[in-house]
Amino acid sequence: MSIPPLSIGLVLAVLGAGCIASSALDADQRAVAGAGPVLDWHPGTAADVPGLYSSTAISGPAAAVLFEVHYRFDANGSFTGAALVGTPEPQFQVLTGAWRLEGELLYLSGEGEPARLEVAGEHLRLAGAEGTVVLRRRSGG
Repeated sequence: MSIPPLSIGLVLAVLGAGCIASSALDADQRAVAGAGPVLDWHPGTAADVPGLYSSTAISGPAAAVLFEVHYRFDANGSFTGAALVGTPEPQFQVLTGAWRLEGELLYLSGEGEPARLEVAGEHLRLAGAEGTVVLRRRSGG
């Protein structure tokens, strides 16, 4: 499977291609074990975005195909990202492009649906119709 250019990023574009069938889990399979600290989310600004990030949580339909996501956002509006995608065989999908923030909406490469951007400390949360990804800032970026 090849992933088309990102709409809200590698995270949600995979599902936007319509390649994943819907599935349901039993209640005991949906339980969260050892939930982390509660984060105080608020709308992000363009100044919050630059940095190197790795995913800490992926939820919604996106979780059915994404194992992990990594991004580097530069202050000049460029980004690069990689996602470990599990369909049909696990492989990394990579994309480089431009990002922009309009209000609370983060657009990647100017195509497709944006993601709502929220921040909490060193975390970014990108949320769209196909799922939510929480990213944590890494050092060295």
